[in-house]
Amino acid sequence: MDYTKENMRVDKILIRDFVEGDEIAVNNLFNSTFCRKRPMDEWHWKFKQNPAGESYIYLAEKNNKIIGHIGAIPLRVSIDGDIFVAYQYLDAMVESSSRKEGIFTNILSYSLSQAKVNEMLEIGFPKKIVYDIETAKLNIVHGLGEVDRYINYNLLSTNKGNYNPAFLKTSSIFKVDIFDERFDLFWEKVSREHRISLVKDGDYLNWRYIMKPQSFYSIFASQDKNEVNGFVVLKTVEKMGYKKGCIVDILSLKGAEIIQELLLYGLHYFDNQGVNLVTTYVKDSFVSKVLLQLGFVKVENEEITKKYNIEKNVVSSSQF
Repeated sequence: MDYTKENMRVDKILIRDFVEGDEIAVNNLFNSTFCRKRPMDEWHWKFKQNPAGESYIYLAEKNNKIIGHIGAIPLRVSIDGDIFVAYQYLDAMVESSSRKEGIFTNILSYSLSQAKVNEMLEIGFPKKIVYDIETAKLNIVHGLGEVDRYINYNLLSTNKGNYNPAFLKTSSIFKVDIFDERFDLFWEKVSREHRISLVKDGDYLNWRYIMKPQSFYSIFASQDKNEVNGFVVLKTVEKMGYKKGCIVDILSLKGAEIIQELLLYGLHYFDNQGVNLVTTYVKDSFVSKVLLQLGFVKVENEEITKKYNIEKNVVSSSQF
């Protein structure tokens, strides 16, 4: 469908850009859709305080009520040493009573028409249902492959194997409270080792992990002669008395020893937190190899849910 400023209405549904004042309704839709209690300051952090620039937000409105939403936040991406601003699509949602009416497809089509006007480079990590719409109905996606999920189930085992604390070398590990200029220097070095990468300098890392309201990340870095050579971001999530550890982010200079050191420290940290299992998503084959060496297993989401239920008899385990 060819959208213009004069043609944004589809079957009594108005597809339009966000305007100031929509944020409360958008956040309410987010909380009802995802069963969350996101505060407004987190919405402002996500869409208004990004150091990479302005976000784009596209809405569906019916009877003066916002019933659909897609956001696009800017991220700086390094490709062969050149820096581009790309936009990550996220918080795609449609009010439950208005689904299966093609509203999401219409919002996405409109957002893409606006992206072409603004010459935007788009990236995303969609769920399968969204990916299928983008490929089958809109023919817009160039897939780069799936991101694999890895689980370690054995943290509370008496046989701690490769992550026994005796194997840890903690002298080079320090806790990160702010990403200072050392991390800018680290990014300059590590970016040369990756053809395509999200720019993870101090500005981005502080916004993503330090400035986020109600963030509960534990961040550790490895150093050699006061120069950072890697970091790991950890988060513990507790539901129904069951603790899950998440390795949210990990990046290092090339070398198995640095990655292994950071992962070992992370596993030891989670063990001290009383975590029952640890999960992470990884695309990098090098990191995947180290994860497998440390007792992680590659699993499908359904397999995770099944094993999680069987081992701990937790009913809502799929709500990771």
